[in-house]
Amino acid sequence: MREELLQERKKAIYGLICDELYVPMKAKEIAAVLNVPKSDRRDLAEVLDALVAEGKVEVSSKGKYMKSEGKFLTGVFTAHPRGFGFVTVEGEDEDIFIPESQVNGAFHGDTVQVALTRAEGHGRRREGQITKILTRGVSRIVCTYEKSKTFGFAVPDNPRFGQDIFIPQERSKSAVSGHKVVVELTDFGGNGKKPEGKVVEILGHVNDPGTDILSIVRGYDLPTEFPEKIMNQVERVAGEVSTADMAGRMDLRDWQTVTIDGEDAKDLDDAITLTKEGDVYRLGVHIADVTNYVQERSALDVEALKRGTSVYLVDRVIPMLPHALSNGICSLNAGENRLALSCIMTVDAKGNVIDHVIAETVIKVDRRMSYTSVKKILEDHDEAEIREYEELVPMFERMRDLAAILRKKRMKRGSIDFDFPETKIILDAQGRPVEIKPYERNVATKIIEDFMLLANETVAQDYFCFGCMCRKNAFGMHFLKTGFNGVRYFENAVLVDILIRPLRIGITVLIASIPFIKLGVNIWSIFDIIMISSIVSVGSLNIFRYMDLGMYIYLLALIVIFPAIAGSIAVLIYGGTLKFIAPLLAVALVCVIAATYYHMVVRIRRSYVDV
Repeated sequence: MREELLQERKKAIYGLICDELYVPMKAKEIAAVLNVPKSDRRDLAEVLDALVAEGKVEVSSKGKYMKSEGKFLTGVFTAHPRGFGFVTVEGEDEDIFIPESQVNGAFHGDTVQVALTRAEGHGRRREGQITKILTRGVSRIVCTYEKSKTFGFAVPDNPRFGQDIFIPQERSKSAVSGHKVVVELTDFGGNGKKPEGKVVEILGHVNDPGTDILSIVRGYDLPTEFPEKIMNQVERVAGEVSTADMAGRMDLRDWQTVTIDGEDAKDLDDAITLTKEGDVYRLGVHIADVTNYVQERSALDVEALKRGTSVYLVDRVIPMLPHALSNGICSLNAGENRLALSCIMTVDAKGNVIDHVIAETVIKVDRRMSYTSVKKILEDHDEAEIREYEELVPMFERMRDLAAILRKKRMKRGSIDFDFPETKIILDAQGRPVEIKPYERNVATKIIEDFMLLANETVAQDYFCFGCMCRKNAFGMHFLKTGFNGVRYFENAVLVDILIRPLRIGITVLIASIPFIKLGVNIWSIFDIIMISSIVSVGSLNIFRYMDLGMYIYLLALIVIFPAIAGSIAVLIYGGTLKFIAPLLAVALVCVIAATYYHMVVRIRRSYVDV
C-alpha cells in the first residue's frame, strides 16, 4: 500500500474509532460498518496494525479495537546482559527503563508496546513494563553450540541475548561442541520456558581460522553474495570505456594525473591533477563516475542502496558494488581510459578558490602511487624512489606546498584536526593475527585529505548557491552555515537578482528598439514589450523553484520565450491604441516581483539551517 493511501486510511479509521458513538468492534465488524469488500480486508488489517503499532489504538483480549488512553508507548527494546533493558521511542530524547521482571519475554531489537509505571521526575528516568511484543527484531542468531547426550544448547555470541537456546538433537545438523552456528528461533519462550531453535548453518569450529570473521558477517546479516540478476547486469557492462561513453565529456587524458592510496587498495576511486602558473594553482580532483554504469532504479542501484556502503573487515571487504565494477571499469587504474566527475579549481597563493569548473570528464591516470612512496619522495628524500617517479616529483612538491597553504587557511578559520590513532591488523596465511601496526598519517595522507576537503567545499558551495532555492521539495534539506547573516545575504541576493532582470531587459529592448522608434513605433508599445518580457522572466523563477533537473529548466526557459514574443507582437499591433495596457502591465509586474520574492525567501528560510 502506498504511504499516502495508508496515511489517508489511517486517518479515516482512527476518526471512526474516536467518534463518541463508536463501540469497540472486531476487524470484521469495522469492515462491515465501512462496507469494505473482502478483497480489501487485508488492507484494512494493515491499517489497523499500523494504528496499534503507533499506540493510537488498543486491542482487547477479545480482539476488539478501541482508542488508546495514552498509557501505551511504542518503541524498540534494547536489552542489557544483566536482564533489564531500555525502550527507545522515536521522537523522544529519553528512553524508558524496563526492569528485568517487566521484560515479559522481549528480545533485544524487538518492537514493543510499553506501559509507563513511573513518570519522570526528581532526577529519575521513566520506568515501564512491556505489555505486548509487536514485531520480533531477530529470527536468526549466531551462537556457540554446546552438545549434550540427547539435545544441545546454543549460547548467543551477542550477550544482549541473555538466554541459551534449546536445540533438539534432530535439529542440530550434527553440530558438535565448539561449533559456531546460525540458529533460527522457532519458539521465543517465556513464562520460565527457554527459547527453542534449530541450526540452519554451521560456520566452523571456534578455533578454525576465519570462523570469527564469518560469525561477525552472519551476526550482522551482511550480504556476501550478489543476486543472479545483479551479476547478469554486471556482465553486460563493457570492460573498456567506449567512444560513445566519452562523447560530450571534457577530455583530460593529456593531463598529468595520479592516484594516491594505500598499498593494498583495490578500488581506486579518486585521482589528482595539479599544475601551477605563476602564483596560481590549477587543482583537479577526479572521482570515478559510477553513475554511468549504475542507472537510477536499476537492480544494481537498488542493491547498492540496500547495502549502503562497503564493509571493511580484518581480512576481507564486503563491497557495495560487485568487484567487476568497483575494481574494474569504475576503478581509476593507471594507463586506462576512465570516466570521472571532476572538480577543477583555480586556487590563488592564499588558498582561495577564485574559479572552478565541475564537469563530466574522461581521464587517464599516469601512475598509481601509494602513500608510502609519496612520503619517501617528499619527506625521506629517497633517491631510488625519486628516480623511479622522476617525471612526477615536481607535481608532488606542488601538492605539498598547496596542501600546506590550504591547511593553514583552514586552521586559521577554526578547523579541528581529528588526528586519532588507527591501527591495522596483520594476518598470517592461516588468517591468524600476528601483528598490530599503527596507520601512519604522513604528508601524503594529509595532501589527499586537504584536496578532498577543498573539492567537497567547492562542490557544496556551487550546488548550494545554484540549486538550494530551486531544488524540488527542498523544505527538509539541511545546509551548512556560511556566515553569521547567511539568510539575510541570500534574501538580499535574490531581491537584487529579481530587480536587475527588468532593468536588464529594459536596457536591451530600448537599445534594440532605437531604429524602430525612429521609424515611428509608439513608445508605449516598447514599454509594454519590456513589461511583458519582465513578467515572463521573473515569473519563470517561481516555476523554476519546483524544477529539479537542469534539462527541464533549460527546456522551460526556451518555452517561456514564446509568450514573450506573442505578447510583443500583440503590443506592436494594438499597443498604440490601447494605452491603458501599460499601467496594468506595470501593476502585474510589481505583483509578480512581490510574489516571486516571497516564495523564494520562504524557500531560503525553510532550507537554511543555522548549525
